[in-house]
Amino acid sequence: MKKKALLYKSLAQKTLRNMVVRELVLNFGYDNQVAVAETLAERVLKIVEEYSPPVDRVRMGQVVWQAVDIEDRPGRGKTMAMTKQRNVVLTLVSEEDVKQLNNGVTQSGLLPEIVARILLEAKAQGGLLSMVDLSVLLHCSIATVVGAREEWEEANGRILPTRGSVHDLGTTFTHKRQVLDLHLEGYFTSEIARKIHHDPENVDRYIDGFQRVLLLKLDGQPIDKICFYTGFGRKLVGQYLDYIEEKGLDKVKLSNNDNNRDQTPVEE
Repeated sequence: MKKKALLYKSLAQKTLRNMVVRELVLNFGYDNQVAVAETLAERVLKIVEEYSPPVDRVRMGQVVWQAVDIEDRPGRGKTMAMTKQRNVVLTLVSEEDVKQLNNGVTQSGLLPEIVARILLEAKAQGGLLSMVDLSVLLHCSIATVVGAREEWEEANGRILPTRGSVHDLGTTFTHKRQVLDLHLEGYFTSEIARKIHHDPENVDRYIDGFQRVLLLKLDGQPIDKICFYTGFGRKLVGQYLDYIEEKGLDKVKLSNNDNNRDQTPVEE
């Protein structure tokens, strides 16, 4: 047994892991830190495995794509290179698509359903896609995929999970407006989330952002100060301020309670 073990020992050492360790030791200064090099090699191989799904998971008409991990929220100065990614398998062409085309449905007519399917598939696998992702995947302009997404959302009465809607990076105010309209009508967070099929955490964040901007506006703060105090960009603050003016909320005034230092807007 010992002879056989010696016989096959060199063969057993022909592994990708050992090649990575060798590279780190010889070319990256880990010659005195072999244990660290081995740990790094293990992690590198784990990352490769995570980003290389088994071929049998991908069917005809599907593609593997990198999506942003739904749990890795954006931060100030955080680049995409520093954002965790997740491989997702997306269905670009389904059997149902082919049937619809055979029945005379146009490709543009199918686009809203295809956009929705791709976004929902990514979300189900823990990933989020942007409109740029969809534009590249579907070989059409960003305006086209945005239009298709909005068409589907209007027809189905729900918000699709994009990186903009879930991580609050959208360039439009549509989703926030839906939330705030219902909030002003007196609906609770759970009810709003259920009505528009949105994440309750995002609903709370929209409401919190709106309330902070409203209080600062009523306190007479200029837009630059509101941006500074909230950490919001000028465009987003401007959208909140436009909404506040549209709803006539800038006509209220703050009431100071001697026993409570919190400021609460009251009608004039």
